[in-house]
Amino acid sequence: MRGSTINSNVLTSCIGLQQAITTNRDEYRPNSYTGKNFYEDDNYRSCLDLLDGGYEISQDLIEMMDSYCEIYRQFSRSLMSFSENWCKRIQRQNTLCSYHTTKQAQLETIKTAKKIAVIEQKRIGNIQKVVEKYRKIVDNTYITTRFSSHQHRRTKEFKKQFKAAYSILNDCKSKLDNLKQEQKK
Repeated sequence: MRGSTINSNVLTSCIGLQQAITTNRDEYRPNSYTGKNFYEDDNYRSCLDLLDGGYEISQDLIEMMDSYCEIYRQFSRSLMSFSENWCKRIQRQNTLCSYHTTKQAQLETIKTAKKIAVIEQKRIGNIQKVVEKYRKIVDNTYITTRFSSHQHRRTKEFKKQFKAAYSILNDCKSKLDNLKQEQKK
């Protein structure tokens, strides 16, 4: 009995019940498909729009990570510059005024900044490798269509599948509607 309830719930959600999923957040763009059934008219296009919209999201992520890396590149360069300038300055200190151990402690402290800069450069390099790999995946996943827009490689295939499913469900729905009309008579 439980299995038939689940199946009827799935069938009902595909064919008839309209559910409105809304958000109270202002930052979300209005969704023209909200409150409509998935296979009603061309509502399957919402899935295709989401699929194709992944390109912009991917590009935003790539741009964000590039900006992140640039911030740390500048930080690393600043640390290197800081280390070089202060090492030179400490080396020029008057030996009469500065104890040898004090000078060594100062130099070791300054060299720590250089070590941090090297670590940051390695981290940036590793992040860049991941970003480049991700960029290649995105370029392979999304193809350029007319007017420089991008489309997921499988959008056309999904559209055909959605249309086929829509025609089957629409046929079933019309038969159910006819059956309901006959039962009312």
